[in-house]
Amino acid sequence: MWTIRDWLRYLSKILSYTWFMLTVAWGGPFILIVNQQGQDLLRDLAERSRGPALVAFFFAALLLAGNAWYWAQKVMLPFGGRFPPPAKWPPYFTLFVRWYPRVIGAGALALTALACAIAARTMHETPDARDRLIWFGLIVLGLGVAFLGFVWQRRQISDRLMHNFVGVRMTQIDAYGPHYSGFAAFAAADRTAALALLVQFVLAGLVATIAVWQWGVAIAPEFGPATVTFLWAALIIPLGAAIAMAGAWSRIPLFVVILAAALVFGQWNDNHEIRYLAVNPQAGDSPAAAQGLGPEFAAWTAAQAQRRPARGPLPVILVSAEGGGIRAAYWAALILARLHDRFGEDFSDRIFAMSGVSGGSLGLGVFAAMRADAHFAPCAAPAASPPARPCEQAAISLLNRDFLSPVLAGLLFTDLTQRFLPVRIGAFDRARFLEFGWEDAYARAAGSAGGPNIFSQAFDALWQGERADRTPLLFLNSTQVHDGRRAIVAPRHVALPDPRSSAFLAEFPQAIDIAGIAPGPFRLSTAIGLSARFPLITPVGVISARDGQRRFADGGYFDNSAGLTLRDIVRAVRAERMRDDGGMLASMLRAVMPGSAPRSPDVFPVILHIVNDPDPDEAPPASGPFDFEQLLAPVEAVMNARVARSHQARAVLEEEVRAMGGMFVSFYLHDRKRVGIPLGWTLSPTVRTELRRQLDEVLPDPAAGNSAQLQAIACALRDPNPARNCRAGS
Repeated sequence: MWTIRDWLRYLSKILSYTWFMLTVAWGGPFILIVNQQGQDLLRDLAERSRGPALVAFFFAALLLAGNAWYWAQKVMLPFGGRFPPPAKWPPYFTLFVRWYPRVIGAGALALTALACAIAARTMHETPDARDRLIWFGLIVLGLGVAFLGFVWQRRQISDRLMHNFVGVRMTQIDAYGPHYSGFAAFAAADRTAALALLVQFVLAGLVATIAVWQWGVAIAPEFGPATVTFLWAALIIPLGAAIAMAGAWSRIPLFVVILAAALVFGQWNDNHEIRYLAVNPQAGDSPAAAQGLGPEFAAWTAAQAQRRPARGPLPVILVSAEGGGIRAAYWAALILARLHDRFGEDFSDRIFAMSGVSGGSLGLGVFAAMRADAHFAPCAAPAASPPARPCEQAAISLLNRDFLSPVLAGLLFTDLTQRFLPVRIGAFDRARFLEFGWEDAYARAAGSAGGPNIFSQAFDALWQGERADRTPLLFLNSTQVHDGRRAIVAPRHVALPDPRSSAFLAEFPQAIDIAGIAPGPFRLSTAIGLSARFPLITPVGVISARDGQRRFADGGYFDNSAGLTLRDIVRAVRAERMRDDGGMLASMLRAVMPGSAPRSPDVFPVILHIVNDPDPDEAPPASGPFDFEQLLAPVEAVMNARVARSHQARAVLEEEVRAMGGMFVSFYLHDRKRVGIPLGWTLSPTVRTELRRQLDEVLPDPAAGNSAQLQAIACALRDPNPARNCRAGS
């Protein structure tokens, strides 16, 4: 007679053997349920996937369930006397041993079906896609029922087949029956078959890893993130089961040993060094020596006044874009492209500098590349006649890609493999898959025009030659890990080094000059990637500087608003204007001797701040039914302080520009409760439609009436006295 202690003892052993199968099998579907990005992946599957992609999704889900069941029951076989003979099992324990692996496998399908149902609830405005997703959930649920029926009746099915073809009945060898000798014979034969199956799955995983390494950017989006995750989980479960069985047989905690080995190898196998260009592709046209923001601004305003004279003060547009994955990138690029389509080069030529963080850096980088590329006609053309939006359509075609699948495949297949290898393989770095995805997207969007792939060229190539007249300065913000300082990728011709330390930028207090400490030039995609180190999805980037290895995380850790860097630019511009005025003596000379002390044209600064967080207002104090304040308050304060610093930086930036007599315009995302807008690196058509709908609300076509933001920008660009007549649309 078993006591409660016996039950707990053997249940804990079963869980210690099967925790890996349970965690991997249920982990992916659980993320699809609780995470906004996971639900958006299912919406994207229903809206865009057809034929082979859907078959691959259903196959991967079924393979995951089958492997979870099969290998969970295999690790529960009584190795080394860890279990008593089945003849001594209580009836309920026998029932649990039979059904527990089945529940693991069928549960993965049931959770996936539940995730489809939850995601379908938010697809109110796309009823056809919603119905498809509901059908997908029902299909997965049907697969789960069929799977459960098969594993329940598989012995009867096998019994009939073997009796008809071999003359032996499977019921004569019952793995969980009272005859332990029969069980042992069956287990020995079954282990041989399991070993052969294990070898096959290990080889399949090796082939998949090589395929991801070589063609991940091309093939992963064809499957989609959910399918990639399910396939990886299905392939890794047999390996985890083998480790669990070997550990049970040897009585060595192999999972702990393997984890310890990974920690040891991690001392020298970090493969996240950024990519460098061996030779600048624009050799012979290298950037000039750094002169600082002040002289650059003076030269820029003089050139602007000559090329495109203004009736009043020269509008100077400065842009900051907050972080937030592909959501921030899509939002920032669409706003700038829409404004170009509305005002043409009257708007785009007036942009002096842009500061971005994380996904906002990608949006600004897309717009800067399209402006620099003379072959990219839609964003180098004059204002378009409504309803034509060529620049916006070009930005949409560039960002309308699945950037998550390649980096997720790199994370699960190549980069995870690297953690257990004693040698460093740079090509396994998952951050490179994200950068390759951006380069491939730009090549596809601009390739038909025959132009170069600017994303794969050097960052400073944006301002070389005739491109300098079209391209705004681009400042991409990151965070240095070991001391938490702000780090900036800045154009070399304006990145004035701090005389006290060449690692810092003189005009950006305590900010690390990333390009200055790097041993070589790097691509635009790599520069954006240093700013957009999305937590967990992309790793911390490494630069081998002269004084040792420096690591850089997402810029949002320091300031997710990108406002602090733009504030420093505003201060440099204001200081240059004060130097240009020259004080009382210069004013007297200009009055007595016109032309003796020439001054730059008057300017009217305009800040365009692109906000990514929906409705970033002050949140009311929250209280729940239980008081966990003392336990959760420190963590909550740290997380919320990051958001509050961004709000504060935004407010300081607004004060700076208003002190110069300028204007501050914000573009907000709003939580309309129609559909959740996730973070991450892929967006479904439903979410992209929601973003464009919100863009139409703040920047509509002229025929639909102007919003406050559009009126403010139009006034700043065209009114002879904007300081008096223009009001901010924020």
